[in-house]
This record gives sequence, C-alpha cells and structure tokens, in this order.
Amino acid sequence: MEVNYKRRANKNFMVLSVSEEISPFLYQIRMLEENPIKGLLKFTYQPKEQHAEYYYEISSKQPLKRIVEYKGFGQNELRNLLIGLSTLVKGLENYLLDGNGLLLEAEHIYLAPADTSMYFCYVPGIFTDFSESIRQLFQFFLNKMDYQNKEQVALMYRLYQETMKENYHIEDLLLCFGSQVKKEEQQEWKQEEKKENDEGQDNKKQAKIISYSGWKNWIKEHIFEKKENFDQKEKIDYLKTYALKEENTYQPYSQERSSTEDVHTILMQSSLVQQTKGIRLQSCMTHITSDILVEHFPFVIGQSQEGVDYTIPHPAISRFHICIDKDGDAYQVTDLNSTNGSKLNQQVLITNEKTVLREGDCLELAGLEFIVYFI
Repeated sequence: MEVNYKRRANKNFMVLSVSEEISPFLYQIRMLEENPIKGLLKFTYQPKEQHAEYYYEISSKQPLKRIVEYKGFGQNELRNLLIGLSTLVKGLENYLLDGNGLLLEAEHIYLAPADTSMYFCYVPGIFTDFSESIRQLFQFFLNKMDYQNKEQVALMYRLYQETMKENYHIEDLLLCFGSQVKKEEQQEWKQEEKKENDEGQDNKKQAKIISYSGWKNWIKEHIFEKKENFDQKEKIDYLKTYALKEENTYQPYSQERSSTEDVHTILMQSSLVQQTKGIRLQSCMTHITSDILVEHFPFVIGQSQEGVDYTIPHPAISRFHICIDKDGDAYQVTDLNSTNGSKLNQQVLITNEKTVLREGDCLELAGLEFIVYFI
C-alpha cells in the first residue's frame, strides 16, 4: 500500500493506493461511501487500471503521530481514543464490517483540534489483525511517553500487559483506567461488570498498582532491550530514577495539568538540545503580524493559542498551519494540512511533505508573506 497526499480545491487528502483485487470488496466500498459512520474518515473511491485509490479528506485535522511527538498524549486522550475505537467497531458491525480493515498506525489516525474528535481510516481490500494493531499502537505510545510520570508509566504497563492476553476486549483496556465510562459513550457496556463497579465489588477487575521494582523489571524488558541507543550508564541512571521514593522531586500526574505546560516542557527540553542558531521570518505584512524568530525545533506556527510555538491571530491561518524543523544544517518546512495552504517561492507546499528552506526564500502562509533569513 502506497500513501500520498494531495490538495484539491482548498481540501487536503490522504491518498492510499491498494494493489489488491478490489472486486470482492465492492460491497464494503458502497456501504462506507453511502453510510457515514461516526469516527471514520470520509473517503471516495477511484478505480485505476492496476490498482485502486482511496481519497480520505483530512482538512483541518492533524495525525496522531504529530500530536504525540509535539504535544504529548495523556491519560484522558488515551481513554478517549479507546472509547472512540470501541464505538466505531460497534458501528462497523451494524454494516457487517469489522475492525480488521482499520489502519491503526499513529500516522493514519487523525484528530480534529477544534473538538479533539478522533478519526480512523478504514481501507476496503486489506486485512489487518485488529488486536495486533492495537498492541502495536500501544507499543508506539510506550516509546513516546514521559517516563518520569510514574502514574502514566503504571497505566501504560497495565494497558500493554492487557493487550498481551488472548481474546482481550477494548472494554478490558478501559477498565485499566479505574473509572467508569459514561453510558452514552459506551452503549453496550457489559452490564455485569458495570454493576460490579457500582457496588465496589470489582476488585479482580481493577488493575493492581505495581511496585517500583516491577517498573524497573518492565522498563528493562520492554524499553532498554528495544532501544539500541541506550548505553549502560544511561540504563543504570534510568533504573536509579525509578528506584527513588515518593518524597523525592517527582510531581504526581494531575488531570488538571494544562496542555500549555506540556508544550513549555517540550520547548525547554528542545532548547537544551538545539543551538540558538535559527532563522528569522521577516513579515511583509507588518500590519497583520510581526517578524517571527525561530530558535528551537520543531517550531509550529498557527492560529491556535495552545500547542503552537507562535500564534498568528488571522482567520485565514489554520490552527496548526506549518512546522519548521532542522535536519543537520538544513532547515525544513512542512504544511500541516492547512485549509488555505502554504507556498514557498510561489510553489504550493504538498501536505505533510518536508521542503528545504533557503535564505532569501519567500514563504507564504494563506496569503501572508515572509522572507527567510538565517541568523
């Protein structure tokens, strides 16, 4: 399967090319095109001579992978993802479909920043092991999570261990959060388990709190052995960190922690790694926005007040419009599914594709022009 991105009439599309024989799956295509299912990306089907193309509209949405890497992904977001998946699978069953056609890689799951809704990609003609796909998705989260957050480590441990069981259900994963899912979000929640939770008799269903030594063993098995770039000293320091007592400097996880705090943490960590050398975007329209100084990477520009590094309060700018990054000595710009697009020297930037920035380039964001200068 090949993945490309295209822009048509101010709309962005993720285009999946499938080489498998499609005729046995025309039923699925018709069902999905004619019956909108909550939580699925809308798509159109275009047959070709030797393959099929599916166009999924992703305008104003951001891939989960990008959100996790730039902003992080907390317990509430994980819980909402599982609720969305559970609801989606039940919706698919109404049309004689199942979860084995879903792509659950983080780059193919999209979020709408406006209301944090999650959208999944169903591809007629492919078969994915739904349970294995969820397991691999949680492996992705394991590699990206904040290991200094002890409560999050414990939760991820419980979730990952649950996915290793045979014939597990999404409802079993939701029980790991230790809180009840609202009835309207889980219409077919198992009544017996719900009753046990209400009466406080669900001890065997509640995940046990693991000890610090349990964390150390788990981290050694699942993290260190999977990351070749950890040297021996880093491993020892890491295990010492988790051996600390609660009276040390760790702050417990709080659901009230703001997303801006997470962003600031990322930016501070980034600034420690990156040099101060960067670029200046000189505004050609100073009555709308001033010059933008880019000194840490990645650097996201958009209209949003949270989750970006520089806010342009202009209606034509998308919440997350572009990202500027650095690869060695080269600076790169990526359009982040913006509604009104981006241009570099009058050439339209293809969504999600990196383009090298050079000094003197003219960068245009929805009609707002900037000149690129290296500093």
